[in-house]
Amino acid sequence: MNRVVGPTIGVALIVCICAGCTLDPVPVGSGEMLIEISVGDEWLHDYPILGPISRPNPPTFAVWMTASADPLDFVGTVFVTAKMGNASWIRADDGRPEALPVWSLARGGQPTSSSPAPDGVTGATPVDDSAYVVSWDSPPAEVYVWLEINHSVDYTAAYPDGAGPGTSGYSGGPGGSGQPALIYCAGVDTTVPGASRTMQLTGHSEPGDIGVGTVYDDLAGIDSALRIINHATVQVGGNE
Repeated sequence: MNRVVGPTIGVALIVCICAGCTLDPVPVGSGEMLIEISVGDEWLHDYPILGPISRPNPPTFAVWMTASADPLDFVGTVFVTAKMGNASWIRADDGRPEALPVWSLARGGQPTSSSPAPDGVTGATPVDDSAYVVSWDSPPAEVYVWLEINHSVDYTAAYPDGAGPGTSGYSGGPGGSGQPALIYCAGVDTTVPGASRTMQLTGHSEPGDIGVGTVYDDLAGIDSALRIINHATVQVGGNE
Protein backbone atom coordinates (compact mmCIF):
# COMPACT_ATOMS: atom_id res chain seq x y z
CA MET A 1 0.00 0.00 0.00
CA ASN A 2 1.43 3.35 -1.06
CA ARG A 3 1.21 6.48 1.06
CA VAL A 4 1.58 9.87 -0.58
CA VAL A 5 1.45 13.19 1.27
CA GLY A 6 0.70 16.51 -0.39
CA PRO A 7 -0.62 19.90 0.70
CA THR A 8 -3.70 21.43 -0.92
CA ILE A 9 -5.12 24.78 0.24
CA GLY A 10 -3.80 24.36 3.75
CA VAL A 11 -5.08 20.76 4.05
CA ALA A 12 -2.58 17.93 4.35
CA LEU A 13 -3.74 14.95 2.34
CA ILE A 14 -2.61 11.38 2.94
CA VAL A 15 -3.68 9.02 0.17
CA CYS A 16 -3.72 5.26 0.66
CA ILE A 17 -4.28 3.16 -2.45
CA CYS A 18 -4.84 -0.57 -2.54
CA ALA A 19 -4.57 -1.96 -6.05
CA GLY A 20 -5.16 -5.59 -6.91
CA CYS A 21 -5.42 -6.74 -3.31
CA THR A 22 -7.90 -7.30 -0.53
CA LEU A 23 -8.33 -4.00 1.25
CA ASP A 24 -7.59 -4.43 4.93
CA PRO A 25 -9.33 -2.15 7.45
CA VAL A 26 -7.64 1.26 7.35
CA PRO A 27 -7.17 2.84 10.80
CA VAL A 28 -8.36 6.42 10.92
CA GLY A 29 -7.69 8.59 13.96
CA SER A 30 -8.79 11.90 15.37
CA GLY A 31 -8.36 14.73 12.83
CA GLU A 32 -8.63 12.31 9.90
CA MET A 33 -11.31 11.26 7.45
CA LEU A 34 -11.46 7.98 5.52
CA ILE A 35 -12.89 7.72 2.01
CA GLU A 36 -13.37 4.21 0.62
CA ILE A 37 -14.40 3.19 -2.89
CA SER A 38 -15.69 -0.34 -3.56
CA VAL A 39 -15.45 -1.38 -7.21
CA GLY A 40 -18.45 -2.67 -9.15
CA ASP A 41 -18.93 -5.16 -11.97
CA GLU A 42 -18.17 -2.50 -14.61
CA TRP A 43 -14.97 -1.15 -13.00
CA LEU A 44 -12.94 -2.60 -15.87
CA HIS A 45 -14.16 -1.73 -19.36
CA ASP A 46 -12.81 -3.02 -22.69
CA TYR A 47 -10.89 -0.25 -24.44
CA PRO A 48 -10.09 -0.81 -28.17
CA ILE A 49 -6.39 -0.78 -29.01
CA LEU A 50 -6.15 -1.95 -32.63
CA GLY A 51 -8.90 -3.58 -34.66
CA PRO A 52 -10.42 -6.40 -32.60
CA ILE A 53 -7.72 -6.07 -29.93
CA SER A 54 -8.81 -4.43 -26.69
CA ARG A 55 -7.68 -4.32 -23.09
CA PRO A 56 -9.54 -4.02 -19.79
CA ASN A 57 -9.32 -0.40 -18.71
CA PRO A 58 -10.16 1.06 -15.27
CA PRO A 59 -12.12 4.32 -15.07
CA THR A 60 -10.91 7.89 -14.76
CA PHE A 61 -12.02 9.53 -11.52
CA ALA A 62 -11.41 12.33 -9.06
CA VAL A 63 -12.30 12.78 -5.39
CA TRP A 64 -12.47 16.29 -4.00
CA MET A 65 -13.91 18.28 -1.09
CA THR A 66 -16.10 21.37 -0.95
CA ALA A 67 -17.23 23.65 1.85
CA SER A 68 -20.90 23.43 0.82
CA ALA A 69 -23.32 21.40 -1.28
CA ASP A 70 -22.07 23.29 -4.35
CA PRO A 71 -19.59 21.00 -6.20
CA LEU A 72 -17.65 24.09 -7.31
CA ASP A 73 -17.13 25.44 -3.74
CA PHE A 74 -13.67 23.93 -3.86
CA VAL A 75 -11.57 23.07 -0.79
CA GLY A 76 -9.08 20.61 -2.24
CA THR A 77 -8.47 17.51 -4.33
CA VAL A 78 -8.06 14.24 -2.46
CA PHE A 79 -7.10 12.07 -5.44
CA VAL A 80 -7.20 12.09 -9.22
CA THR A 81 -6.14 9.32 -11.58
CA ALA A 82 -2.91 9.95 -13.46
CA LYS A 83 -4.51 9.85 -16.90
CA MET A 84 -6.54 12.92 -15.97
CA GLY A 85 -4.07 14.54 -13.60
CA ASN A 86 -1.20 14.35 -16.08
CA ALA A 87 -3.28 14.71 -19.28
CA SER A 88 -1.79 11.42 -20.52
CA TRP A 89 -4.58 10.37 -22.88
CA ILE A 90 -4.27 7.73 -25.58
CA ARG A 91 -6.29 9.54 -28.27
CA ALA A 92 -5.97 13.17 -27.24
CA ASP A 93 -2.88 15.35 -27.32
CA ASP A 94 -3.58 17.20 -24.10
CA GLY A 95 -7.06 16.92 -22.69
CA ARG A 96 -10.48 15.40 -22.54
CA PRO A 97 -12.94 18.14 -21.53
CA GLU A 98 -15.77 15.61 -21.24
CA ALA A 99 -13.91 13.26 -18.90
CA LEU A 100 -14.31 14.99 -15.49
CA PRO A 101 -15.81 18.40 -16.26
CA VAL A 102 -17.18 19.26 -12.81
CA TRP A 103 -13.92 18.50 -10.98
CA SER A 104 -11.99 20.38 -13.67
CA LEU A 105 -14.14 23.47 -13.17
CA ALA A 106 -14.01 23.19 -9.39
CA ARG A 107 -10.20 23.19 -9.32
CA GLY A 108 -9.95 26.07 -11.79
CA GLY A 109 -9.32 24.25 -15.06
CA GLN A 110 -8.48 20.90 -16.58
CA PRO A 111 -4.88 19.73 -16.02
CA THR A 112 -2.59 19.81 -19.04
CA SER A 113 0.71 18.11 -19.76
CA SER A 114 2.50 21.40 -19.07
CA SER A 115 0.41 22.17 -15.96
CA PRO A 116 -0.53 18.84 -14.37
CA ALA A 117 -2.26 18.25 -11.06
CA PRO A 118 0.13 18.05 -8.06
CA ASP A 119 2.02 14.78 -7.68
CA GLY A 120 0.76 14.46 -4.10
CA VAL A 121 -2.84 13.89 -5.22
CA THR A 122 -2.20 12.05 -8.51
CA GLY A 123 -1.71 8.32 -8.86
CA ALA A 124 -2.30 5.22 -10.92
CA THR A 125 -5.90 4.08 -11.21
CA PRO A 126 -6.51 1.30 -8.69
CA VAL A 127 -7.76 -1.95 -10.21
CA ASP A 128 -9.58 -2.94 -7.03
CA ASP A 129 -11.08 -1.34 -3.91
CA SER A 130 -9.22 1.73 -2.65
CA ALA A 131 -9.03 3.95 0.44
CA TYR A 132 -7.93 7.56 0.95
CA VAL A 133 -7.19 9.20 4.30
CA VAL A 134 -7.48 12.97 4.61
CA SER A 135 -5.54 14.46 7.52
CA TRP A 136 -5.84 18.08 8.69
CA ASP A 137 -5.02 20.25 11.68
CA SER A 138 -8.29 22.24 11.80
CA PRO A 139 -11.06 20.54 9.79
CA PRO A 140 -14.18 22.53 8.92
CA ALA A 141 -17.25 21.53 10.93
CA GLU A 142 -18.92 20.30 7.76
CA VAL A 143 -17.39 19.10 4.53
CA TYR A 144 -18.81 17.65 1.33
CA VAL A 145 -16.92 14.87 -0.44
CA TRP A 146 -17.44 14.36 -4.18
CA LEU A 147 -16.58 11.56 -6.59
CA GLU A 148 -16.74 12.06 -10.37
CA ILE A 149 -16.07 8.89 -12.36
CA ASN A 150 -16.06 8.06 -16.07
CA HIS A 151 -15.09 5.44 -18.65
CA SER A 152 -13.86 6.26 -22.15
CA VAL A 153 -15.75 4.85 -25.17
CA ASP A 154 -18.56 3.65 -22.88
CA TYR A 155 -21.24 4.01 -25.55
CA THR A 156 -24.98 3.36 -25.30
CA ALA A 157 -27.92 3.95 -27.64
CA ALA A 158 -28.40 7.35 -25.96
CA TYR A 159 -24.67 8.21 -26.23
CA PRO A 160 -23.60 6.50 -29.47
CA ASP A 161 -20.21 6.26 -31.10
CA GLY A 162 -19.90 8.90 -33.81
CA ALA A 163 -22.38 11.42 -32.41
CA GLY A 164 -21.34 14.90 -33.50
CA PRO A 165 -21.08 18.18 -31.58
CA GLY A 166 -24.47 19.73 -30.94
CA THR A 167 -26.37 16.44 -30.96
CA SER A 168 -28.07 15.07 -27.85
CA GLY A 169 -25.76 12.05 -27.69
CA TYR A 170 -22.46 13.88 -28.21
CA SER A 171 -19.84 12.71 -25.72
CA GLY A 172 -16.56 14.20 -26.87
CA GLY A 173 -16.02 12.86 -30.36
CA PRO A 174 -13.71 9.96 -31.34
CA GLY A 175 -12.45 8.22 -28.21
CA GLY A 176 -14.86 10.21 -26.07
CA SER A 177 -16.76 9.15 -22.98
CA GLY A 178 -19.97 7.68 -24.31
CA GLN A 179 -21.94 7.64 -21.07
CA PRO A 180 -21.06 10.83 -19.17
CA ALA A 181 -19.25 10.95 -15.85
CA LEU A 182 -21.36 10.14 -12.81
CA ILE A 183 -21.30 12.31 -9.68
CA TYR A 184 -21.53 10.98 -6.11
CA CYS A 185 -21.56 13.10 -2.95
CA ALA A 186 -21.74 12.86 0.85
CA GLY A 187 -21.99 15.68 3.37
CA VAL A 188 -20.14 14.91 6.60
CA ASP A 189 -20.21 16.48 10.07
CA THR A 190 -16.55 16.29 11.08
CA THR A 191 -17.35 17.16 14.71
CA VAL A 192 -18.93 13.72 15.26
CA PRO A 193 -16.20 11.07 15.77
CA GLY A 194 -16.97 7.88 13.93
CA ALA A 195 -19.69 9.45 11.77
CA SER A 196 -20.10 7.53 8.52
CA ARG A 197 -21.94 8.40 5.32
CA THR A 198 -22.53 6.55 2.07
CA MET A 199 -21.94 8.72 -0.98
CA GLN A 200 -25.15 9.18 -2.96
CA LEU A 201 -25.46 9.29 -6.75
CA THR A 202 -26.57 12.86 -7.53
CA GLY A 203 -26.52 12.70 -11.33
CA HIS A 204 -24.13 13.04 -14.24
CA SER A 205 -21.92 15.84 -15.50
CA GLU A 206 -21.82 17.49 -18.93
CA PRO A 207 -21.66 14.68 -21.53
CA GLY A 208 -19.54 16.37 -24.17
CA ASP A 209 -17.77 19.43 -22.81
CA ILE A 210 -16.72 21.36 -19.70
CA GLY A 211 -20.04 23.24 -19.46
CA VAL A 212 -20.73 25.35 -16.37
CA GLY A 213 -20.61 22.66 -13.70
CA THR A 214 -24.20 21.50 -14.01
CA VAL A 215 -25.05 18.14 -12.43
CA TYR A 216 -27.96 16.57 -14.32
CA ASP A 217 -30.23 14.34 -12.24
CA ASP A 218 -31.84 12.68 -15.29
CA LEU A 219 -30.11 9.31 -15.70
CA ALA A 220 -32.07 8.18 -18.77
CA GLY A 221 -29.81 6.39 -21.24
CA ILE A 222 -27.22 5.49 -18.60
CA ASP A 223 -26.93 1.83 -17.68
CA SER A 224 -23.57 0.06 -17.26
CA ALA A 225 -21.96 3.22 -15.83
CA LEU A 226 -24.21 2.78 -12.79
CA ARG A 227 -22.20 -0.36 -11.98
CA ILE A 228 -18.69 1.11 -12.16
CA ILE A 229 -18.68 1.34 -8.38
CA ASN A 230 -20.52 -0.78 -5.84
CA HIS A 231 -20.51 1.98 -3.23
CA ALA A 232 -18.34 4.71 -1.73
CA THR A 233 -18.28 5.79 1.93
CA VAL A 234 -16.85 8.59 4.07
CA GLN A 235 -15.99 8.10 7.74
CA VAL A 236 -14.80 10.60 10.34
CA GLY A 237 -11.94 9.37 12.52
CA GLY A 238 -11.92 9.02 16.28
CA ASN A 239 -13.96 7.03 18.77
CA GLU A 240 -17.72 7.28 18.88
